[in-house]
Amino acid sequence: MPTFTLPNPTGIDYYIQRQQTRLYDYLMAKWDIAAQDKPYNCFGRAYRNNLRDKATMQDNYIPEFYDPAQGKYVSSFGKENAGGLFYDDRLSVLSFYSMGDPEGKNAIRDEVAKVSLMFFLNLDRIKPAGMTVIQQAGQRLDEVVINDVKNFLECNGCCFTITNTFRNVDKVLEMWSGSAKKDALINDMQPKFCFRLDMEIRYNPQINIPIFYN
Repeated sequence: MPTFTLPNPTGIDYYIQRQQTRLYDYLMAKWDIAAQDKPYNCFGRAYRNNLRDKATMQDNYIPEFYDPAQGKYVSSFGKENAGGLFYDDRLSVLSFYSMGDPEGKNAIRDEVAKVSLMFFLNLDRIKPAGMTVIQQAGQRLDEVVINDVKNFLECNGCCFTITNTFRNVDKVLEMWSGSAKKDALINDMQPKFCFRLDMEIRYNPQINIPIFYN
């Protein structure tokens, strides 16, 4: 079970968290991450927050997750004010979800939302497709990693449909800007890797609404 979840997810967050928790459990075993001393931080839906540089007044848009346990926006390693959800060398794998507006409705009044799943990882710290170190020798394995995630989501995606795959780091990070993004652009080289899966979901927002009692 990932650490960074919501206690009472509703609407789109309910479906995202269902996928998030299933995918986390699957990849922890598939990639043998538990054998590493550096964890997999798996976040739910992140926010596009603007941390404006007070000296230059430049806008810096970064992804951050609001952690209910701390009551704060946090970055990759679960700490406040630490540069957003970008690659962190203290981790083996980082993932989070982002959304763009607008949401719409289809002909039968289902909500239609577009969601992106972002991954940042160190290929030397995992076992893509369960491959041994000897089997991995001489390969970058980026395509193997993407296929591991896509194959699971296509069978257990919790109502999401994959629509696009992006490997180019600038395209992966197109929603963000500022110095943290520039540092992430430099880090897209062996053994570090990032990718983005765009997905679509159609759902009834009236389902899975928690009831709170006084």
